[in-house]
Amino acid sequence: MTLRNAVQKFKIIYYFDVVSPYACCSFFVLKRYMSHWNLDLVLKPVFLGGIMKLAENQPPAMHPLRAAYLEKDYLRNKQYFNLPEMCDEIPNNLFSAVARKSLQVQRFLCYAFDKIDNEGDDDPRKNAIQNKLALLQSFFEGVHCDKEGRLQNENQVLIDDAWIMKKAER
Repeated sequence: MTLRNAVQKFKIIYYFDVVSPYACCSFFVLKRYMSHWNLDLVLKPVFLGGIMKLAENQPPAMHPLRAAYLEKDYLRNKQYFNLPEMCDEIPNNLFSAVARKSLQVQRFLCYAFDKIDNEGDDDPRKNAIQNKLALLQSFFEGVHCDKEGRLQNENQVLIDDAWIMKKAER
């Protein structure tokens, strides 16, 4: 192995939608190991609902067998990847109200990431990825980790313009 290979960064283009519990798990794992794995991480927001529609697929919660599996798999992934920050339950409205607002959140993230990329800085790539990760973490936490932010006794996340702006300020 040459020295060049030893320090070579591995580029990962990470496509995600904050509505996906699997994207949330993978985000926290990538963030945890980013420096250990010497990653060059490129973040790409996508609209999962649009992908599913074009693929003529249904979200897991819309299919009874997959919905039952999703609940168990969510907890299994939370435990396996040691993600105590994630809630013990998927929000009841994740595949309805939250999914409908996902496009707005993803559009906001595209705009914010573009703005972060175009800000001047001494080391723009390093600071840009850190700023993007912090912003993205705020949104993932808002959907999948913030127990106090859920509507009381309903296990639901309310996403509106004020919620988006609050997450963006963090």
